[in-house]
Amino acid sequence: MGSDRQDGDRAVLSALGLPELILEGVNDAVILGTLEGTVIRYWNRAAEIIYGWTAAEAVGRSSTELLGSQYCHGVTPAAIADALARQQFWRGEIIQRHRDGHALTIEASVQCLNSASGAPLGILGINRDISATREAEAARRRSEDLLQSALDRWTEAEPLLRRLAERLDAGEGNPLPVAELRAPLPRAWQWLDG
Repeated sequence: MGSDRQDGDRAVLSALGLPELILEGVNDAVILGTLEGTVIRYWNRAAEIIYGWTAAEAVGRSSTELLGSQYCHGVTPAAIADALARQQFWRGEIIQRHRDGHALTIEASVQCLNSASGAPLGILGINRDISATREAEAARRRSEDLLQSALDRWTEAEPLLRRLAERLDAGEGNPLPVAELRAPLPRAWQWLDG
């Protein structure tokens, strides 16, 4: 479409019946690579937004060097290559780098592309930035952990508070000076057990 994409491999896109107009309108990064998957041949507008590099800056460069992929959940580049060789497809989560250096959590779908005659043409990656989703999940887990910790502490403190209330109701007065009421729970247990 635009002049900054003239270096993209339009012949491959055309041979696959992938209209550039559609590829430019999607919200996921669409990246076409060489058969080895290392040299970027096409980089859509969403890839520019997600990663911070323009198509003119990305096309022709090594995806490995540009994106600095790190593999998650025990996946290796060899395992991905094996899946592509056997199934022509791989999907998984990877960590890649934005132009400014911050990490992006990416849900990647990678597929081997073949011509109508079956000749291999390249590797197509469709990448979705799921960083915000993963951050929200981590924040939720932290909140759940804090809530569980508070509940655990309440469970531990409840019998102490009941016994303290009973002793106060029995007319024993304030069994601890104010400063000691701020002491950790074990100190209060000592008084109640004593």
